Amino acid sequence: MTNGFLSFSRLLPAAALALAMQFASTVSQADVVIAFSGPLTGYQAENGEEMVRGAELAVEDWNAKGGVLGEKIQLLKVDDQVEVEPAVAGAQKAVQDGAFGVVGFFYSNVASAARPTYLNNGLLFAPSAASSGDVLGNAENKDLVFRTVGLTSEASNVNASYLLDVVGAKKVAVLHDRDDWGKSQAEQVRDIIAGSGKAEVVLFDGITVGEQDFRGLVTQIMAAGADAIFFGGHHAEGAAIIKQLHEAGWDGTLSAPDSLFQPYIELAGADAEGTLMLVGAGPDVVPAAKAYAAAFKAKYGVDPRLFSMSTYLAVDLVARGLEATGKKDQTAVVGWVRGNTHDTIMGKVSFNPDGEIIGFPWVMNEVKDGKFVPIAIWNASTKSFDKL
Repeated sequence: MTNGFLSFSRLLPAAALALAMQFASTVSQADVVIAFSGPLTGYQAENGEEMVRGAELAVEDWNAKGGVLGEKIQLLKVDDQVEVEPAVAGAQKAVQDGAFGVVGFFYSNVASAARPTYLNNGLLFAPSAASSGDVLGNAENKDLVFRTVGLTSEASNVNASYLLDVVGAKKVAVLHDRDDWGKSQAEQVRDIIAGSGKAEVVLFDGITVGEQDFRGLVTQIMAAGADAIFFGGHHAEGAAIIKQLHEAGWDGTLSAPDSLFQPYIELAGADAEGTLMLVGAGPDVVPAAKAYAAAFKAKYGVDPRLFSMSTYLAVDLVARGLEATGKKDQTAVVGWVRGNTHDTIMGKVSFNPDGEIIGFPWVMNEVKDGKFVPIAIWNASTKSFDKL
């Protein structure tokens, strides 16, 4: 499917144009341009840097082989700052520059806001971190989408299963930070636990991003007798909550989705020990990722995490699709991606008819000696965990 671009003057009001000028604009029309959208500045910049590095490595790997269809691949970087306005402005810039498609997006609401600009102009749309169901479920052109990270609904089920069946929680407090991503997962976990017959939800509450005094919430958690917490939020607030809980004498288990990582440990210190976080399997668990991990560390000096891998995968599959179909046709490339099983840095992956990845490798991590350590992997066939 070729790009049917709208007039750029119709797309960009003055304010959005000013934002779009922040983005790299030097692209050659003789190249295959793939846009990356993610937070390269702001409070989620660490995650955005992780993601864009995966995209950069994929582009370098393909260009080292001569590119694809006789052309080099160029990466157009959009710093969306996990905010809607710069994400939409970046999407309009990608349209102007003739991008073939876009990968990335750390926040689902940002991906959903930018999506119509990409899809209504015929670009391929492949989120590699944004995981809410409606990001693809509400897509304007479903023939142009696939996703290289597992759904939040799947993660919520796996997270709840671990709390119920491995931790053995009986009274769970479910917290969230009121944004779409955190609240939707908290609601899913709440409903799964409440309907399980194995435990009860003793508290469901939201916190405010930026808040640091949680003494009132701690009092509620202690009074409810919660022995476990699911927290649909991020590292700064999570660290403050666990420190204040321990100060009050709480000795339960805090579990979170893929939102804490090393900054949580740095902020919480010794209080982070025992915290659980569910993420997709990294190179320490997936044998196929070992060469990728070595190349990543050689280039950037640090070990890769999940979102660099899932973003590498998105770019890699786009390039493979272009090579396999032999043409710059977004619909054909997405059809090829969905219609085949692929050997990748994340192992064998395939996709359902809606473009959702099948068999995403969920791994539970626990903070031990100041690091998140993989302790169990979800077995989708037995619906249980295998110890690592």
